[in-house]
Amino acid sequence: MRGRATMIENLRTGGSQAAMTVLGPMAAADLGQTLMHEHLYADFGALAFDDQRVLGDDLATTSDMAEARWDPSAFVNNRRFTDIDLVVEELQPLVAVGGRTVVDCTPRPFRNPIGLQEIARRSGVNVIMGAGYYIQRHHPDELASKSAESIAQEIIDDFVNGADCTGVRPGIIGEIGTSATISETELRVLRASAWAQKETGLALSVHLQPWATQGNVVLSLLLAEGADPERILLNHVSMDFDDERYQRSLLDQGPTLGFDLFGYDHSMHSHGKYPPSDHDLAQAVVRLGKAGFADRVILSHDIAVLTRLRKFGGWGFAHIHEHIVPLLLRDGLSEADVEMMLAENPRRLLAVSSDVAVAATRAS
Repeated sequence: MRGRATMIENLRTGGSQAAMTVLGPMAAADLGQTLMHEHLYADFGALAFDDQRVLGDDLATTSDMAEARWDPSAFVNNRRFTDIDLVVEELQPLVAVGGRTVVDCTPRPFRNPIGLQEIARRSGVNVIMGAGYYIQRHHPDELASKSAESIAQEIIDDFVNGADCTGVRPGIIGEIGTSATISETELRVLRASAWAQKETGLALSVHLQPWATQGNVVLSLLLAEGADPERILLNHVSMDFDDERYQRSLLDQGPTLGFDLFGYDHSMHSHGKYPPSDHDLAQAVVRLGKAGFADRVILSHDIAVLTRLRKFGGWGFAHIHEHIVPLLLRDGLSEADVEMMLAENPRRLLAVSSDVAVAATRAS
């Protein structure tokens, strides 16, 4: 790994803390309410699933949209987020209810740095891009022969020089994928991500395969490699909403937990499972908040198929603000708790300290 160099001066923002957006650094204090796990531009249309049935390309009718809720992969273009005009339009309700920042967790090779820049400029939303790789089955072939050192350097170079020769820098590492049984390559990417986190100061966002309860395995590896637990976000704990012992075992080690599947009214029959209701998720969040863990929870939707957008009958990006926040307040959380989950916790994760951790390795 190349030697550590001086701090990146253009990340210094008023001597305080900065967050890296696709349009450049901004004061972390100005991030506002933030969705920490979404997808704004990604072409997942070519991805295949073991039990996939294809009913067509486009969602042409209301019946198609209903069928896609049972099987989100049955229509190829349901997995294609490549219409920038549509995404910009879909973000406007979020802006109207006070949302200010969205983290696009789309990793290599599906992300589109230039597309994200256009979305940010046109929507008025601060957009933060991820880095790294998703789960094994979606890895590019060449990843199998890459060392952990080279993967770490790739992430660091993204942060220092910009991704894919675009000059667009990631503001978070992830979402780093792990499968139900974590593969050798996934373990290598996790190690590399921990090393890159130490070099860049960026938070590390990890995809936990739904229902696999691999969070402790992931944490053990990351912590052994020197990752900062307070800058680790474990995603999709939503699926284990009723397993308080598991949640507490994770929280005891310091990470933030992602309740990031609100509004997922689709089946996940490819996993042989069905996601919990928003009511169940809200109750789990309230329990953690009342137990003193409001400072360790984030809320998001993980929108990644068209049928979760308003145009196609979904709840859209404003769902948490419009529908979930009232549930949380009704059932016992305070407005301060909600602000913690939507603004303060994301700011803590996304901020890079200008006097300690605003550092990256420059290319030699």
